[in-house]
Amino acid sequence: MSFSEEELEEYAHLKRMNVLESMFNSYLKKIDPSNIEIFWHLTLPIEKRKETIEVMIVTSTTVHLFKILDLSGLHTINPFNILLKKDLPILDLNLGTLYYNVIKDTKIEQDGFSKPIFLNYVVLDETFSLIGQSNYPFLTPRTLTAYLKKIEETSKSKKHNALF
Repeated sequence: MSFSEEELEEYAHLKRMNVLESMFNSYLKKIDPSNIEIFWHLTLPIEKRKETIEVMIVTSTTVHLFKILDLSGLHTINPFNILLKKDLPILDLNLGTLYYNVIKDTKIEQDGFSKPIFLNYVVLDETFSLIGQSNYPFLTPRTLTAYLKKIEETSKSKKHNALF
């Protein structure tokens, strides 16, 4: 059985994403999950297609979305909030607003209580670097542990159940 070039590329991408998700999971194992809920692979309807948020962490007071990206090397953000590599568009960072709205509208608001939602792009390749500002943080191996520890610490200070 032979596969098309497109199918082989998709398979290679799925293998890389599996490795990146395993790496992310190794960071998650460093925090105490007793006061948080972790959800994997949320599929969101965004502009007539399906987008995946790899990880969502819910505490009693906040929701943290993690979009894991398979990126390496130097990237820039143009004035239109588009992530570029060598002037070629890689990702429309404006999708973050759409992710936020879908999660807010379908998952979070209950009984008049609205939890803040924090979207983070995660890039685990050490060679990744970024020039420019995004509306959403990019977490790297240098910053991911501290961010997850902060979630853990704030979840311990709250007595509420994290479940929706």
